Amino acid sequence: MHQSLKRLVSEHTEVFVDQVKEWAEILIDFESKNKYRISSRERDNLGFVYESNSGLFSFISRQLFRSHRPMEITCLDENQQQMMMM
Repeated sequence: MHQSLKRLVSEHTEVFVDQVKEWAEILIDFESKNKYRISSRERDNLGFVYESNSGLFSFISRQLFRSHRPMEITCLDENQQQMMMM
């Protein structure tokens, strides 16, 4: 397990994951790559999670299937260092 991920799990009993929306998603219901912010109870930034799929097929599947599709995600710590991919 990556050291940043070990620290995140061992130092915090609670973490919050908030989805970061773009204006196009809000105003015209356009599906973009999912992005999430990981924070502590005190709202200190602990890292980020983002959808790492790319390409034309991923773009089309995002628009057609919305939340009912597979995705690959990348988890970053607060220093933008990769902790894991799923």
